[in-house]
Amino acid sequence: MDKHIKLNAHTRNTGVLDFSDLLEAPAGIHGHTVIKDGSLYFEDGKRARFVGFNIPGAGIMPDKKTAEVYADRLASIGCNVIRLHAEDSYNPNGRSIIDYSEKGKGRELDPENLDRLQYFVYQLKKRGIYVQVDLHCYRTFTNTGDLKVTPPYSRMKAVTVFNEEMIELQKDYATKYLSAVNPYTGMSFLEDPVVMAIQITNENSAFFVNIAELNDKAREPYETERRLRFNSFLLSKYGDREGLKKAWTRNGECALLDFEDPAEGTVMPIEYGDYIQPYRDPRKYWVGQDSPARFADYMEYGMLLNEHYYHEMISHVKSLGAKAPVNGCNLLHGIADIYSSTREIDLGENNAYYNHPMGGARNGMGVRFCWHENVKQDPRKATYPVFDIRDGHLLMQLAGAAIKGKPYVISEWNEYGGMPFHSTAYLMQAAYACLQNWDGLMLYCFTHSDDYTTLKDDYIDHVYNVFNDPSLIGQFGAMASIFLKGCVKEAEKTIDMVYTKEDMKMLPENYKMPYGFLPFVSKSRTVFVEDSYDGDADLMVNAGFSSNGDFTKASHSIIYARTPYEDALEHRYVGTSFLDKHRGEKAEPLLNLGTVSDRSAVIDLDKIDGIERNADYTGFSRFADAAMKKWGLWDSDSGLQGLDCFVSDTKEIRFDFGNGQFTIDSPYVKVFSGYPKGSEICLGPVKAQIKNEKMTLSLLPRDGKAVDESKHMVIMATGNTGNDGNKWAGDISLGFGGKLYCDDPDGELIIENCSAIYALDVYGNRLYELPRNGKKFLMGGADRPAALAFEIIMD
Repeated sequence: MDKHIKLNAHTRNTGVLDFSDLLEAPAGIHGHTVIKDGSLYFEDGKRARFVGFNIPGAGIMPDKKTAEVYADRLASIGCNVIRLHAEDSYNPNGRSIIDYSEKGKGRELDPENLDRLQYFVYQLKKRGIYVQVDLHCYRTFTNTGDLKVTPPYSRMKAVTVFNEEMIELQKDYATKYLSAVNPYTGMSFLEDPVVMAIQITNENSAFFVNIAELNDKAREPYETERRLRFNSFLLSKYGDREGLKKAWTRNGECALLDFEDPAEGTVMPIEYGDYIQPYRDPRKYWVGQDSPARFADYMEYGMLLNEHYYHEMISHVKSLGAKAPVNGCNLLHGIADIYSSTREIDLGENNAYYNHPMGGARNGMGVRFCWHENVKQDPRKATYPVFDIRDGHLLMQLAGAAIKGKPYVISEWNEYGGMPFHSTAYLMQAAYACLQNWDGLMLYCFTHSDDYTTLKDDYIDHVYNVFNDPSLIGQFGAMASIFLKGCVKEAEKTIDMVYTKEDMKMLPENYKMPYGFLPFVSKSRTVFVEDSYDGDADLMVNAGFSSNGDFTKASHSIIYARTPYEDALEHRYVGTSFLDKHRGEKAEPLLNLGTVSDRSAVIDLDKIDGIERNADYTGFSRFADAAMKKWGLWDSDSGLQGLDCFVSDTKEIRFDFGNGQFTIDSPYVKVFSGYPKGSEICLGPVKAQIKNEKMTLSLLPRDGKAVDESKHMVIMATGNTGNDGNKWAGDISLGFGGKLYCDDPDGELIIENCSAIYALDVYGNRLYELPRNGKKFLMGGADRPAALAFEIIMD
């Protein structure tokens, strides 16, 4: 039954829903964050993991009272990290760390806003909450007479990676911001162990922009610079137009246009991607600006730009004496971008969203051309023509940038509330992050507001503010517990996804095909090699972009290729010889898709197009699953179960998207999320009969014991949530209206040897004791307030 509730950003959780026991105060008590064995640790040897939120812009510069109540609220729900994001944004009606007034001219720090931020950090630190410090996010660069070109008076991407004047301004800002001593802690960000990471730039690359930026005429001089520098690169590589023409010609077709000559600076670079490295399949579009040849050379050129930028910036930050690990960028989708943005970093970061709207802010969700319910969506099937950063399951999007040997933090992610039932995402992300042995999860975003008294507690009025999203906040303590305490085991098997130097010059739109299945079962890491692999993973999977590389030393391998050419420019034809050399002795047919031998499974060249067609990767999952089970790497109870269910190799995580059910079954947590369909839900010692169409139930011990031994537990319960007056416009855009509600759990909890069960409000206050009939406890009722959790006291 839908019932109205209120949920604010300042009331501290209490009782069994007070998860501040997950934190150790003050932040930094175990020393600085360091890197050991490819994971984050503290200096004293304790494993470091982080779960929390982004807070952008004015939200990280609150008044003192707001700083205190935000910190209290965050600590009490189990948040142990805040990403200090978008502090450099220009907003005439908001706040910025940069002083954009006539006094500061966009080059100095704003003393009042810096003080506000420093006081907030002080309050967070006292409670055991760490911070990530971002540097360049959405800064508006100003010309005080010292720049050759006056930049657009707005944010810029890509230019800030390749223009040397922009890079020097970023160094100057980093020096001032990181070196400023916090009067409340007595330390700067350089030395304070409250800082768990420093990020160089937000969502930025030589390969992509926000396409809307290109409409600004003031940007044209920078695009001219980009074109001229690309032409200089081509001249240095090929010597002259004839050399370039020869390289860009295949089978009599030339990608070089008649008017283009690198000596005259007229060769056009490829078009930017829109917040993502652009795709280019070597099987398509050979001539013109879309040709694979032009793409390949621009990838090589763009990687040099990224590498130079991160070398300059990371070296500078470290020269200042920064103690925290340094990350480059947090948006990595595309092999050339991942490689060139991570070579010098200490830890990797990435972001992804499920059901992210296109636009939208206040009073509406913005447009999406299709909305999907997470728990029912097959990760192997695209919900757009190709998988991109706004679509596809979160794990599928994120796994590719987890670099072997480096920690990995998801510094921006969410499933916003367009679909009323979206609580699955938070527990799913925590469970798979444990399976993958990742290091951090930071949701976007808690709030933008610098004044808690302006926030509404009975209405969601902003797409990105999640402080009062019952689906998220109602399960945040469970998510934090699962990840911070490691309640779900790390995968037993490791898979290396391997990319060669030649692969970096290509990017088929379906390149994420293996990620739609394999990371849901075992741990995957990305590995870059020159042209051969000699790693020790249980399974190695090649990129399959072309017929290149030597993977014969792998313990077990899955090999495929999209073209019979060895190189991105398609000059070296090798037919099927690349695949044949990897088949191994006594290879047998497998599922009419390829062959399998004792150590390798090879997909036939003429079958790969059919597997990829329509962005449905079911065929690949069936092939990989059959090979892994033949080799004994997965047993019959893990991997693909039937056609529409994935089970982790630890057996603890089951994603049955065919039936709309996600479950976690570990000694320390029990989770059911999805559609019960009239069946009894088993949560260890607790059974549930639910009348609601769909519900998320997470059972946690609150006395430090395993579930089967615990005498004090909590079930966190969330069904449909949102505003009860939200209205769809043509099924693609959601307008906000009405009041905040949740679907109150209705049914029975069945527990042996239970003394009492109490219904709790969203803050953990006891509402009423559940009536009982023997071992059955009754939930719901029209005359009772909404409950988002149930406290269980055992005999």
